Amino acid sequence: MQSNAIIWVEGPSDRIYLNHWIKAVDERLIEGIHYTIMFYGGGLLSHLSASDEAMDQFIQLRKLNRNMATVIDSDRSEEGMPLKPHAQRLLEEMDGEDGVVWVTAGREIENYVDGNKLQTALKQLHHRLYKSPGNTGPYDHAFYFYRDDPKNPGRKITHKDGDKVGAANLICEGDAELDILDLRNRIERLVQMILKANTMADSQASPEDISDETLA
Repeated sequence: MQSNAIIWVEGPSDRIYLNHWIKAVDERLIEGIHYTIMFYGGGLLSHLSASDEAMDQFIQLRKLNRNMATVIDSDRSEEGMPLKPHAQRLLEEMDGEDGVVWVTAGREIENYVDGNKLQTALKQLHHRLYKSPGNTGPYDHAFYFYRDDPKNPGRKITHKDGDKVGAANLICEGDAELDILDLRNRIERLVQMILKANTMADSQASPEDISDETLA
């Protein structure tokens, strides 16, 4: 952990999106110099949710670097659903001061991507399987799409194993779109943490523009 700020994410596609979005807010910031992205993975998150001791150990990582952010999928399938206990505890114990806990406003990180563009990327990556788009609302599995059912000709089934990393790379070839859900506020807050950790002057993002209510 050599960088001044640490960002924990679930997997490689999250890293691709975050680097893209961070660069859109402040192009000076470079992964590996100003911040490091670490993977906690779905397995570790499951372990954290099942073990108070594991959660305690993860929270203690802040002693190594107080400038630490954790990005977690809310996994909500509809608005107003309560967070899972491990996500709620991280939010209560690690968000604030120098730390940031970002629970996605939609179901997953992919719900911060324009649904039509994400489905276009999936169609390009899976052109032989792809037949029609899945639902792309904020609480849908944004990377699902429909394919032919090999066991029932004429019927379609949901394909759940879209190439997340490939789609992220294609999406991030274009300009970042930050005005989806609470993405802009979240990224600006993350950038502020990184700038503070590196004692750098403020970027275009102004702390006065970041609403605590929006980030709750």
